Amino acid sequence: MFDVRQRLYDIGNKLKKIGGENHVVIEPTRSTTSVPADSSRTCYLDPSENRVYFRCAIEPRNTFEFPGNESTLVYTIPEEYRPERSHALSFYSGSATPADAYISSSTGGIYVRPHGSNNIIGTGWAIYITGWWDIKAGGGI
Repeated sequence: MFDVRQRLYDIGNKLKKIGGENHVVIEPTRSTTSVPADSSRTCYLDPSENRVYFRCAIEPRNTFEFPGNESTLVYTIPEEYRPERSHALSFYSGSATPADAYISSSTGGIYVRPHGSNNIIGTGWAIYITGWWDIKAGGGI
């Protein structure tokens, strides 16, 4: 007998794989100073677009505060997956401190930068970063 639930489940699994089967998983290096071990991140290259997609959730920290007017390293991307030029990333934190995030083309570092010398992002705030960039010509696989 035909089981509709099983068929829908099978179709759903096939749809999840469309476009994702060729992704190359990238393992960025976590900064142990600013990013707790229980934080999460996803990073992959889509070779058909020559584009890297990145997102992370940095959990609240016990002691580390992101200092104002300083760029603090959170992750480092391997050289072959770095962008041609430094690139802004989307940034969110519940903190009232204005801040941004970016990836450096020269170091592959993903940085968080609060604005204002007296502004910090305190220990109790989670941070979310997401974005994408095209890799250098000849990079990737």
